[in-house]
Amino acid sequence: MDLQGLAKSLSQSASPLLVFGWPIHLVCWAALKGWDYLKHRVRKVEAHRHPKGGGWVADTAYVANTAYVGPYAVVEDHAQVCGEAQVRGRARVYGRAHVADEARVSDCAEVYGHARVRGRARIFDEAEVYGDARIGDEAQVYGEARVSGWAEVCGEAQVYDKAQVFGRTEVCDEAQVYDKARIFGRAEVCGEAHVRGRARVVGHARIPGHARIEGNAVMDGKRRWAGRSATDVRRSGSR
Repeated sequence: MDLQGLAKSLSQSASPLLVFGWPIHLVCWAALKGWDYLKHRVRKVEAHRHPKGGGWVADTAYVANTAYVGPYAVVEDHAQVCGEAQVRGRARVYGRAHVADEARVSDCAEVYGHARVRGRARIFDEAEVYGDARIGDEAQVYGEARVSGWAEVCGEAQVYDKAQVFGRTEVCDEAQVYDKARIFGRAEVCGEAHVRGRARVVGHARIPGHARIEGNAVMDGKRRWAGRSATDVRRSGSR
């Protein structure tokens, strides 16, 4: 296990060991990212326990009384948790992120920046949603997936494993993006399309219907995609 994995594992301990008075997982993070990171993590923040769940809420943040913040979850900075949204496990919502409606952020997931999570969306495992990303409806982001930039994931779409969706992209309907696939630029993946492996969908590419993009395929939108599957395909001009 590498140092980052060790730090994450130790942070989940109910009674962490202390090294010179510091929780050991913070010492691991400090060794990994430098002591400035440690100072940031332990900075003094005025906070209170949320009445529904008992989680920590910074005084600068807003959590509605109808929302839930679990005992190990944290809402920091100027983040907002509204409606019947839930923040569970060791999840963190911070920056100016907004979680609303019946959305749920759980496990070790993080939502930050100016990201918006709404509807009945689910963010869990170690997924991260940040930047100006929008997750809505019944979409799910999980595993170690990352959704950022101005990307939107909606409908019943799923982004998971180590997939990355960023730029001004849209993943919607019942589409799935997984493995180590990347969607960026102004691309769109919709319908029941699947993008997996190390495939990339970039530029103004649109992947509709029941298409399957996999392997090391690169779809850059220079030609309209209307097929069912592509493996190790590279459109002209892509890199």
